[in-house]
Amino acid sequence: MERWFHREHAPDVSLNAPWLLKYDMYRAVNPPPEGAENYCFMNYRVHENITLSPGRGSLDGNPSMRPEPVEDAMNVAMFQIEPVPDDFYGAQRTPFQTPLIRWVCAIAYPEGISLEEGEKWYLDTHVPEMVDKCKDLLRFFSYRAVPKQINAANEHTRGRKFGDNTHLPFSKFSPLMFVNWARLTEIWFPSGNHWTENFIRNIPDFTKPQWATQDEYPFVIPGKEFCSTFLLERPTEDLLLTSEKVYYG
Repeated sequence: MERWFHREHAPDVSLNAPWLLKYDMYRAVNPPPEGAENYCFMNYRVHENITLSPGRGSLDGNPSMRPEPVEDAMNVAMFQIEPVPDDFYGAQRTPFQTPLIRWVCAIAYPEGISLEEGEKWYLDTHVPEMVDKCKDLLRFFSYRAVPKQINAANEHTRGRKFGDNTHLPFSKFSPLMFVNWARLTEIWFPSGNHWTENFIRNIPDFTKPQWATQDEYPFVIPGKEFCSTFLLERPTEDLLLTSEKVYYG
């Protein structure tokens, strides 16, 4: 996978320039020793692509790409980054002031629940409780998702067998790639131990929405309506720069 990322996939993506403004890669850090599986921890990499237009960043907007060599599970989501995220706590803190761990979470509201209904619980109930009840919280902010337009061509990729790929960028499309995500949220703590204390050992008494699809926090189903990972404060690589070097020799 590492050879494919650097020798094939990143150069293929970089050919989309100049509309691709940023292409950074983060290596997910090891999760705290207990409980991350309860939140659909994704353990490999996070790619951050900033584009001029969400349509050009969609699956249909990609050129022909060389498929990955092994099966994997991944999530693709688009979020608005301008002008600012919804900033709930710690707006004056920068990521370089103190050691920290970033818990990055994507959440979708259950099928049949409108975005307005889900957002009412999230903004009016959950956000105040998160700020008030989480100990040692450093930072809390969230980006709203750009709704996905899943057309017939993309629907056709569901259930494809590994290797059954002629021009699309991935050999097998993970179900997470078709979720209409609502938000991407970042919650910062001083360390993984602080995260464990708040979200495994002593989970605050958060108010469960009436539409919850599971009783336990995060009240939606991990791996279907929720996934997360842990990152440090800076990317491990600028792929827009390094992939061009690889591609052009």
